[in-house]
Amino acid sequence: MTSQQTTLSTGGSASGSTIDFGEVAVIPEPGDNCAVASRTLEADTVIIHGDRQYQLGHRVMEGHRFVIIPVAAGAALLSWNTPFATALRDLAPGDYVCTQPVLDALAVRDVPGLPTEPSAQNVMLDPYELDETTLIIGDQVPQAGHRGRSPASPAATAGWAPATTW
Repeated sequence: MTSQQTTLSTGGSASGSTIDFGEVAVIPEPGDNCAVASRTLEADTVIIHGDRQYQLGHRVMEGHRFVIIPVAAGAALLSWNTPFATALRDLAPGDYVCTQPVLDALAVRDVPGLPTEPSAQNVMLDPYELDETTLIIGDQVPQAGHRGRSPASPAATAGWAPATTW
């Protein structure tokens, strides 16, 4: 097993390794300009994304985002087809999307390989407003394993145990 394969099997990527995009990230919605890392990616990792490739300038932790197409300074960064931040500078594919609060929180944890300056600034999302006139309330389905009895009643839980124990 190579050094790269060993590192990947434990959830990260070796610095300077080359990896296919589909193995390490997802694009939540068509039209997004950012991808979400599905594992921690180290600085200098080269991502092969279709007919393109780009190199990560910094560590990108699992669940964090990186740019997949060029984004101009001041433009919206999109994930789930929703603007969640604004680019503070021109961003290139492979740039880690990070805000100052994220960098501050990670600095306290001594996470290595992060940029010294943020690449983005959070934007306020429009609050969701529920239109109760369009709300359709369905019937509750019986819970599995309770045969129609209330799970709070002793008769319903007698002899029953959760499938998973902690």
